[in-house]
Amino acid sequence: MRDDVIMISPGAYNFAEYLYQILECDYTYIREPVDRETVILFGMFMSNGNPMRPAFRAKKRIAVWIGTDVMHLESYLKGHQGEQKEFNKHLDVKLATSTGLAAELESLGVKMDGVVETPPRYVFEPMPLPEKFSVGIYAPVKRETHYYTDLCFEVARAMPDVNFYVYGRNREIGQIDKNIFDLGHINLKREIPNISAIMRFTIHDGTGLGPVEYMQAGRRAVTNLGLPHAYNCDPDLDQIVANLREIQKEKEPDKEASDYWRERINHERYKKEMYRWL
Repeated sequence: MRDDVIMISPGAYNFAEYLYQILECDYTYIREPVDRETVILFGMFMSNGNPMRPAFRAKKRIAVWIGTDVMHLESYLKGHQGEQKEFNKHLDVKLATSTGLAAELESLGVKMDGVVETPPRYVFEPMPLPEKFSVGIYAPVKRETHYYTDLCFEVARAMPDVNFYVYGRNREIGQIDKNIFDLGHINLKREIPNISAIMRFTIHDGTGLGPVEYMQAGRRAVTNLGLPHAYNCDPDLDQIVANLREIQKEKEPDKEASDYWRERINHERYKKEMYRWL
């Protein structure tokens, strides 16, 4: 246990609540200054006030940008030019969860130190595909534009022979359309064996843990994130349907994709890489 280290999440509590356990350090979601040698700020969301505030008393301050917080910073800097200098001045280590995010932050004037990819809560082994082909859709409430929810529903309606399962919401809604079912906020460990593939399109993201989780489990992913072993395409109805029809022909899990992603992103590697910066 690293009693000298604490993780604080100015945002992204759903990640921090298991990442601190991997790092074997302490954790709090309270955004108040703490007395620790090292503070890891995970999720630098500007909408919650100064995200550096909890680390003011620390000797070492590590910040991790994860995705949407980079969009928040870009928007914030339009009205607060020069504020990025405060990050460069007061943060000892500045990390991003993907090379793309690091490049964005550099373009905004934040001098980055490195990239550490965040692992999912569960690193799945490849598992058998369900008998009936089905597709998962990550579509949080109030973020429909960000995740192309309307387009995903169009895809579902264009494939009436396939069941689509929506998740990422705070409550279970039930049947939305003939072949679209809202599962609410799901436990992937329980549900992923029943889903064959994931459709994940987004305006902005880091590595994109949703597709990674599915590919680790041997499922196929259709996305616009440019991920290795995924079916990458534009957020276009015809392209997405064509890719899903190709995936529908597959009867065995994608072991090559699973091996690649389980090697690249896992708990042990995350701990080792984060400890380099502590």
